[in-house]
Amino acid sequence: TAVAITIGLLELTGQARSMQEFSFQVFEAYTAATVMYLLINVVVVTAMRVIESRVAIPGMIAGK
Repeated sequence: TAVAITIGLLELTGQARSMQEFSFQVFEAYTAATVMYLLINVVVVTAMRVIESRVAIPGMIAGK
């Protein structure tokens, strides 16, 4: 998931740069990219926690 999120971050940053060059609204472009990045991260982390809890073998996960 770290690779996917990193690629997503690069894509969002590129899109924010494109929006900024087109509209000259730097703050708005990067704020929108940041909000989208945070939302994507929350969804991915939550999904991974659910998947991990469903496929976990009792006694095999450290820290629980």
